[in-house]
Amino acid sequence: MHIGLLKLWWLLIIPAIVWWTFRYLDKQKLEQFKKLGTPEIIEKIILEDKKKKLLARRLLITSLVFIIIALLRPQWGIKQEQFQQKGLDIVLVMDVSKSMLTPDLFPSRLGKAKMSVNNILDNLNGDRVALVSFSGSATVLCPLTIDYDALKMFVNSLDTSEESIAGTNLHVALAKALDALDKDVPQDKLIILFTDGEDHAGGLDDLLALAEDKGAVIIPICVGTQSGQPIPLLDENGAANGYKKDNKGNVVISHIHPENLQKLTTNKVYLMDQNMDPTSELLQDIQYYKRVGLKSSISTIYSERFQLFLLLGLILLIISMML
Repeated sequence: MHIGLLKLWWLLIIPAIVWWTFRYLDKQKLEQFKKLGTPEIIEKIILEDKKKKLLARRLLITSLVFIIIALLRPQWGIKQEQFQQKGLDIVLVMDVSKSMLTPDLFPSRLGKAKMSVNNILDNLNGDRVALVSFSGSATVLCPLTIDYDALKMFVNSLDTSEESIAGTNLHVALAKALDALDKDVPQDKLIILFTDGEDHAGGLDDLLALAEDKGAVIIPICVGTQSGQPIPLLDENGAANGYKKDNKGNVVISHIHPENLQKLTTNKVYLMDQNMDPTSELLQDIQYYKRVGLKSSISTIYSERFQLFLLLGLILLIISMML
């Protein structure tokens, strides 16, 4: 026999507590009777009262034992069931270039993108997800996994200090994302790209065909506003210390570039600004992609038998209340 909730074993002390409570109350009652008459009369009254209540009390204690056993979820008899995990392969690609510090979204473009990614991970179930960060170069921070909590740790730790090569190179980012995908599984593969669309490398025109050849769909999310704002310069403590300037000493205003991202998809580019968060729409859209079995496993399941003990406990409880 297997016990499903063995941690509740301590509940079995309740019937003992109830029994000793009855004993204590009987003792108190005896003390009161002693003040009312002779020992012979008292003994006769107590004996008649005891016979009347003894059976009811025994039934009550027994019913409590059965009900508590039911709460412990006794199980016996086993069966085996095969489960198959179905899902997509998704690569989240995060832009960590300096322009993502622009505070035209709260708290910044990167901060807003991180909140969106965490929301996406909260709503996935069974999909394998990888994480790539990029600026002038790209790094696979986490390979395909279903450990969303570990992924969130990587996402929350992202900042622009990881920029090893200055600038923004969408081509190298998406090439790295394609390499992170499992080419041997038949389900749809998604690359969800969070960026402001800035690109200093070019070569975007062939990326769509390259992704299609590998069975991947690129979903670009353009993060920021058309009007833009200056790019803050941060000191070693993360506090703003002026703004980025060009060679002529003018403050650089960072704008989004959705036209670059449109080259990566035959569908729409999702826009994320101060008035629009496309996360919910994106989650709905990815439900339409093909999910297949990624992994199958056999689980041993015990048959629940608590119903028998619960039924006996309730019957005895009702009888004890009728006596």
